[in-house]
Amino acid sequence: MKAKVIQLNTKYFRDGHTIPAPVVLNYVIIKGGIGDYICSMSAMLWLIRESPHLHGRIFVPDYFYDLAYNFVAREENFKQWELKSSKEWRDETDGKIPTFMPSDNPINGMGMHLVDVAFVYYATLCPPPKGHEFYPVFNTAPVAMPEYIQSLIFRREVCSDDARCDL
Repeated sequence: MKAKVIQLNTKYFRDGHTIPAPVVLNYVIIKGGIGDYICSMSAMLWLIRESPHLHGRIFVPDYFYDLAYNFVAREENFKQWELKSSKEWRDETDGKIPTFMPSDNPINGMGMHLVDVAFVYYATLCPPPKGHEFYPVFNTAPVAMPEYIQSLIFRREVCSDDARCDL
């Protein structure tokens, strides 16, 4: 069977440059906290939009899965990507695919903005491309979200040191 050939994005590659497709890559987003994960989605969104030759597989913690899905599900090119729980990772199969993930050093969120860090780790770009240095937009309208997530978004209470807010 002959491999499908894809025209690369001419914003970044010479016109007429093609490659056999798809290029399958893993993106593992498991280091840090929720802010790191949200900022990492900026790089994922850029890759989904600008790299039609990629068939990415994004691995995230279970508790971030619904939010990550909300960020990427509306993207036209997302149909060729996969969003997976980090619990689904299998060394014997997934470990054989090229993988992008944060390293413990030397770059981290203490020395640069988290969106910049995400582009370094996942898109190998610094700074992010002009117009893409953004936080992903959370929108509950087009994607059904679990009730507990919606209750957090629309919550009106303000938590202080004197008041405890249970989730």
